[in-house]
Amino acid sequence: LTQKELSSTLPDQAVRVICLDDDGIALSNESVENPIGEVKLHDLAYIIYTSGSTGKPKGVAIEHDQLLNYVNSIQERLELMPGFSYAMVQPLTVDSCITTIFPSLCTGGSLHLISREDSLDPQVLGDYFRRYSIDCLKIAPSHLVALQSASSPENIFPKKRLILGGEALRWDWVQGLGAYASDCTIFNHYGPTEAAVGVLTYQVEKDQMDRDYSVTPLGRPIANTQIYILDSHMQPVPISVPGELYIGGANVARGYLNRAELTAESFIPDPFSHTSGARLYKTGDLARYLPDGNVEFLGRLDHQVKVRGFRIELGEVETILSQYPDVQETVAVVREDGPDNRYLVAYIVPNQNRIPTVAELRDFAIEKLPEYMVPSTFVFLDALPLTPHGKINRNALPAPDRSNLTEAFVAPRTPVEEAIAGIWAKILRLERVGIHDNFFELGGHSLLATQVISQLRKTFQIELPLRVLFAAPTVYELAEHVEALSWIVENLQAASEDIKEHREKGSL
Repeated sequence: LTQKELSSTLPDQAVRVICLDDDGIALSNESVENPIGEVKLHDLAYIIYTSGSTGKPKGVAIEHDQLLNYVNSIQERLELMPGFSYAMVQPLTVDSCITTIFPSLCTGGSLHLISREDSLDPQVLGDYFRRYSIDCLKIAPSHLVALQSASSPENIFPKKRLILGGEALRWDWVQGLGAYASDCTIFNHYGPTEAAVGVLTYQVEKDQMDRDYSVTPLGRPIANTQIYILDSHMQPVPISVPGELYIGGANVARGYLNRAELTAESFIPDPFSHTSGARLYKTGDLARYLPDGNVEFLGRLDHQVKVRGFRIELGEVETILSQYPDVQETVAVVREDGPDNRYLVAYIVPNQNRIPTVAELRDFAIEKLPEYMVPSTFVFLDALPLTPHGKINRNALPAPDRSNLTEAFVAPRTPVEEAIAGIWAKILRLERVGIHDNFFELGGHSLLATQVISQLRKTFQIELPLRVLFAAPTVYELAEHVEALSWIVENLQAASEDIKEHREKGSL
């Protein structure tokens, strides 16, 4: 649907284009009755693939019934008002975007689709939010942390609702958000893809900021869903006692597409329900009930992790890397350099014939895995450490030496290179960075790239787009861009001053 004057700007696609102005007469003769829909509640609404421990992604099948319950319930719980303006900064391949898509469409709101590049640029995003007055934003905490590196971080906060989800939230960090979003209601939202986006929400009350939490509670279940925290015998645990979190009720997915055995393992009969066919989803999350009835997240029971808001099965990363011809064994883990920097590390035992390079492994992983699942660091070992029972001892894996990630160090030679290398070293938490070091091979990723660009803008007083770092990922290449752009800016300023002087003298 478009207007005639805009139709020429659309890309060529094999779809019918209707111009609301030009085709108005023909449209007025059509029926005004609602069409008869053939879709039933238990028909499939969508399939979204998640990481799989066997190396094969799992397609989660969500029916209209589950989607309908989520959309209606989340609108009520978050008090999403008609006419709200929503910003979508997540890709369509992640189900968290549903929190903004359907409430906007169902309540007469407006949905702003933010490109991946713009969503990672705090200055561009802040300018956009000011121009269009965004009311509601859902975002992963690590994404928001990266955007807060901007010179005016308050510009990237919505006016009415901020919904955080995908990762455990440090309470002290959430407490600090009030300085930027004083009039905005903040929610923590939890739920796996297998339970139609989310089932628990916690509203951060301004008068309760002094509570002594370490992590922000997950909250209470939305309408028509049930939460159970059970021990190994499938018995409910008392308040404050840890157990595995199970989800029941209307949000539980149909199962995994064409994976009957895996579906039977994760979606089990609900022993607490009197409804025929009712099931529980086994999340693998460790949780407990707080005395006030809210649920608190304590960690994972398996090797599934969250990095920058994305769910990753470490087994899938290991399976892909083990397919490289020169890799004998591999294990993947998540490391932390501080509370806001979780990164993926791959430990590699190479074949005796040849040791692959980091660049080769990284290029291979990029071909097989999405960007967020590509390890930031590769560590080569003669053998993986084992427990007395012969299993891999993940706790005994050595911490990566991130100060020596490249083969040959070449020191910065110019002030611009020194400044860029210093910024990289600070953000990547490295002792030194050489001019030929690759930002992404040093452990950099898209969220850290936003911090680099923000610092470069402050240091050199130039407008530098985020895409430059992806096109010029070494200090040497990036310095050339910065120097060229700085030269242009200086000459434009000089020319502007000359013009101003001539105008004042009346010679123009």
